[in-house]
Amino acid sequence: MTGDEAAAGDADGPTVRGLVRSVATAVASRPPLDLFLAAVPIPLLLVTLSVLPGTEAWRFSLAADGVLESRTTLWTAFASSFVHTSDTHLVDNVVNYWLLIGVAYPLSVIAGWRRRLLYSMIVYLTVVPLLSAWATLSVLGTVTNAPAAGF
Repeated sequence: MTGDEAAAGDADGPTVRGLVRSVATAVASRPPLDLFLAAVPIPLLLVTLSVLPGTEAWRFSLAADGVLESRTTLWTAFASSFVHTSDTHLVDNVVNYWLLIGVAYPLSVIAGWRRRLLYSMIVYLTVVPLLSAWATLSVLGTVTNAPAAGF
């Protein structure tokens, strides 16, 4: 394809190749540390927690009367979202996280919303685990008293 043909193709409208090139350019314009900080610490934390002894005790008991029943219940309500029931569960969550970051990070760079992405990640890591435990307890707490772990 000559330069004139390429220019004519661009005049016809946006292409997937052009979109990919624009996204790659936008991401490359940011310091590599930005992408590293978005993609690595959370999976590293999850893997570290999975190999630590004693984290099985962090599973949230559905026998609790409420998330705020005691300090232990509050802790397990929060921490159970970061505990995985198996290696497959852990790998599945890490891969899904990377797929999400693979889309969300470039879009946040293009839109100029990197700070919004950071704030939303903080909310997802601090508030969502407690809301998830509350919802799980509300729905399943009357059915079973089994411990719950992870999303």
